[in-house]
Parts: sequence; structure tokens; C-alpha cells
Amino acid sequence: MFRKLIIAVLTLGLLFTFSSAVLSSDTPHKGLNPIEKVNQDAPKYQDLTAIQHSTPAFQKPAADIMQIATPTTLLPPTYFCEFIDYSGGAAAYFWRVPDKYGDIEMGMRFTPAADYTCTLLATYIGIYGSYLGANIGTPDMLVTVYGDDGFGYPDAGNVLGSVVVPFASLPTSGLAYVPVDLSSLGPLVFTDGEEFHIGVSVDNFVDGDTLAMLSDDGSAGLGRSWENWAGLYGFMIDDWGIDINFLIGVDLCCGLIPYTECYTQDYSCGPYYFWTIPDAYGDDYFNMRFSVDGPETLMEVGFAFYAGGSSGTPDAEIYVWGDDGAGFPDLGNELAHVTVPYASLQWFPNYTVVDLSSLNLVMTSDFHVGYTVGDPVNDVLALISDDGSCGTLRSSEYWSGMWGLMLDDWGVDINFLIYANLCKDQFYNCKWMS
Repeated sequence: MFRKLIIAVLTLGLLFTFSSAVLSSDTPHKGLNPIEKVNQDAPKYQDLTAIQHSTPAFQKPAADIMQIATPTTLLPPTYFCEFIDYSGGAAAYFWRVPDKYGDIEMGMRFTPAADYTCTLLATYIGIYGSYLGANIGTPDMLVTVYGDDGFGYPDAGNVLGSVVVPFASLPTSGLAYVPVDLSSLGPLVFTDGEEFHIGVSVDNFVDGDTLAMLSDDGSAGLGRSWENWAGLYGFMIDDWGIDINFLIGVDLCCGLIPYTECYTQDYSCGPYYFWTIPDAYGDDYFNMRFSVDGPETLMEVGFAFYAGGSSGTPDAEIYVWGDDGAGFPDLGNELAHVTVPYASLQWFPNYTVVDLSSLNLVMTSDFHVGYTVGDPVNDVLALISDDGSCGTLRSSEYWSGMWGLMLDDWGVDINFLIYANLCKDQFYNCKWMS
């Protein structure tokens, strides 16, 4: 029996079961608009003949396949450009923007390559021109680039720029991608898989102006499509019951990030729960255990504090402890203590970053990074964790005068969203030999 029950804490992440184009019966939006591409009632439809692929009767011998002397894995290119369109260009539905539900913007989330610094050059918006040509209105299309809010939605407070495409440049027949040059927005640079969003809406809307965006059939959804419905962002899978990809593509050029002996340890796998100090149980010193082979210098640590669960004007007391040999912090071995005043706190999706480089903290074994609140009587400071699906017994807390793993105390092996930046010593690879 767990020593505590998990309180109904606000869930920060959503667990999706991505399906094919099967519509949910309890979604708030109804009425998909399929693009008619096949007419089975046509008089000659039944006489169509598909091309048959013939398989040769003779198969070449495997002995003639030439193998290189030493099988080798090539290093990835240091620079490349690519076009990303999660729909694959397979148009199946069209979506009115705005529509009768008050959906005023629709878009996609993009993830550039990890280990590269990528520059966004252009985007391409799939438009159903036949709809535009058959309806009144002359909508200008507004294309907006957003940062990510940490939960997979656009960050409305981090608009990276926007471009207006006049109605005269939009197709009024057929289906087409509309190219949008983003170079006027300055360099839009994303580092090491940093996500961004492309949103599409009507610029300076007047009654009758309606765009028609294209999407696939929802069979290859990855939870990337979203809409702005009545001022709130929502995933298409939640609002419509179908996980479509809009026909939105982007051009990216990426350069490999130069190798460095510095790196980041972060065991979390996405935001889900938040945890408060203080709480109803008197829990304190939420922390994560980090492992090194050493020697490595701890340069900085970061915390994903959550404004929605915090109150008052809390100062964050940040600690670095040695390990007690049992996988918990050793309070008698305090390696660092830094106070971050309330005015300097950053709230998720930003991290509160604490620079420790001047302290010369050289780690040779496990250590812990945690926090408490400066005034637990008047203030509350909340920290985000993942859902516990990728835990490795690294999170712990101080409860009733003793340390306990989060798994033992709460029944879930979460990882707090705490990271540590470390740089390996020049003698890191040295070892004794005898």
C-alpha cells in the first residue's frame, strides 16, 4: 500500500492513443469535409484496369552481392537542407478558417533534427483553391511562426514573426501549395531539436473571408496538428476526433553542432504533473540524482518551475548535495546553495537557470540537485515532473524527517524537470593500469 495517495494534481501532459482516421463520437466538432477525388457512379468506373506489377521468375544469386571489406557506419553530413511535411502531401480533407465553431487559426508543430542548428527559410501552405474560387470573400492569408510552449502548443507569448499573403496570390481552383518566404523575418534559428509552429489564419478578417486548408486523412497522425478554438489552443485529435496532418511544409537548412566535451543530463520525458513545496504532507527538498564517472565540472542547473501551481512571491533555494551512498542526498555534504529571488524566476516553458561555473564543482560520483522555498509559510513554489513512465529511481523527497523515493512515497517513479550541464575534465579518460 502506498504511503500516500496521489492527489488530483493538475495533469500537465496528455497521453494520446493515436488512431487512424476513426472519428470519436464524443468530440465537440462534427462535419468533416472530404475532397471528392473518386466518383464510383461514373459509367466507366467499373472498367478501370490497375497496373499489375510483375515479379521476375528468375532471382539473382546472393553471392553476386558485393560487400565492402569492412562494414562501416558513415558519420552524418555536417550540413544539409530538407523539406518537412508530415502529411506527405496526401490531401483528403479541407478545413474552413474560420469555421462555424469559431476556429480562427490552424497549424502544425515541427521538430528539426537533433544535434543540429537549423534555420527556417520558407513554409508551404496547402490550399483548396476550388473552395476559394466558388465562394464570396477575398481573404488574405496570415502565416505566423511561433515557439513551442513546452506542451506541444504554440506559445502565443513567443511569436517569432508573421507574413501576409494577399488573396491575389492564392489559388482559386484546384489544390496547391502556396509558398511563403520567411527570410524577411530575419534568421529563424532552432537548436538541437527545438520545436516551432506554423499557424494559418485570415488577416484582418471581415465577414465572408474564409480560407480552405488541406489535410491528410488522419491515418498518419503524430499529435502535431492544432487549432485556435474560441481563443484556446487544442489538438485536432481532441477537438475533432481525428489526428490529421495539415498540408504544411517547411524548408530547413541545418548545420551540425560542433562536438564539445560539455553536455546536458536530463532524465525527464515530458511535462505531466506538478508538485508544490510546501504541500499537505510537509514534503520538502524535491530533487534528482545525477551520475558521472568523473571528473566532470557542474556548470549550471535548470528547474522547470510552474506558475500555475505557485503562489505568493517565492524565492527558490537551490541546493547541490553529495550522495549518501544509498541514493539520497547527504545533507551533511552540501556542495552548493544559491538563492534565486522571486523576481529572477522563470516559468515553464522557460527554465530557471542557475550558473554554478564560478564554484568549480568537480563531480566524481553521484550527486543531487534540489530545491525548497524561502518562506514556506507565505509562499508556494511548484515544480514540474514527467508522468513516471521513464523513471529510474532518481527522484526523491524529504518527508517526516527522512528521505524517500517518489516511487515509494507516491507510487509513481517520476523524474522532475531538473537538468544539469556538465563539462568533462581533460583527464576524464585517464585510468590506472597495472
